[in-house]
Amino acid sequence: MGAYSAVNAAAGVTNYCTYFDSNYLTRALALHASLARHAAPFRLWALCLDDAAFRVVEAMGIDSLRPIKLADLEAADPGLVEAKGNRSTVEYYFTLSPALPLHLLKTVESIESITYLDSDLLFYSSPQPIFDELGVDSVLIIPHRFPPQLARLLEYGTFNVAWLTFRNDDRARAVLERWHGQCLEWCYDRVEDGKFADQLYLDAWPGLPGVHVLEHIGANVAPWNFGLYRFDFRVTPPTVDGKPLIFYHFQAFKAIAPGLWDRRLDSYEAVGPKMGRDLRDRLYGGYLRELRAARQLVRPYVEAAPRTASIRQPGYGWRRVVARIRAGQVMFSVRSVRL
Repeated sequence: MGAYSAVNAAAGVTNYCTYFDSNYLTRALALHASLARHAAPFRLWALCLDDAAFRVVEAMGIDSLRPIKLADLEAADPGLVEAKGNRSTVEYYFTLSPALPLHLLKTVESIESITYLDSDLLFYSSPQPIFDELGVDSVLIIPHRFPPQLARLLEYGTFNVAWLTFRNDDRARAVLERWHGQCLEWCYDRVEDGKFADQLYLDAWPGLPGVHVLEHIGANVAPWNFGLYRFDFRVTPPTVDGKPLIFYHFQAFKAIAPGLWDRRLDSYEAVGPKMGRDLRDRLYGGYLRELRAARQLVRPYVEAAPRTASIRQPGYGWRRVVARIRAGQVMFSVRSVRL
């Protein structure tokens, strides 16, 4: 429980946390690199969901990237072990969403706040406007901002668990403790009785003491809401409707084979605007470059994976891949960037 108590959260250092397994390691490193460009000084606490990811992060020895073993979190939070036995792997990962920031608020000395981030985010400008908007409040959440044609997705939650800020105060801890208890009790990958995974619980947070709903449209631009905005990448930082693009959420972006990645935008584009080629190239092509750079960083710390040209993901036969390439959904990478 006291494993991190000796680490002093130095004044001015913003604390973030995320979790990932070895399959998402390069994404987490791309997230870290984008924070280093736009959010320094910071510390990213990395809950490693398998030993391979922990070994690499520990061996890299980056001061602003602090690895945590899943076993250590479970030892400090015994309720997790019980929950682990009655849900799937992905459902257990959802269960960890409140457990990780709560653990850090309890164990990191002098920590003022903790911000949870999904590992598949990439920052394009400073997140300071988000903290400025939080002001004196204690908890910050971000809505999905579904366009009208995707209103059916509200059954999965008005708010997205991609960025969540909790101050180290009574109001934030009360929200976080409640959410933690709810997820221990029920956290499944289905909609049932007004619940869905870790996410639908957030619908009850607005109106609670100290909870702020973010208005800045440049945070959590995502596959489901990009059509709401006009992008400008000719300026630095790039903008959405004239506001700085703070971070984009690469939800569902998937490696399907060595050198092939599926954007998986079509489920949203089927009922809304399609992402133009220029924007796809700037966002997703740029993200692939970040993942390739991250892969080069980890290369000295991992054993070379055997090369194969076969399609690895279920449901991705060659005919489907060719069809999705023609539809503009599958993109090429010079080399695989999977760990």
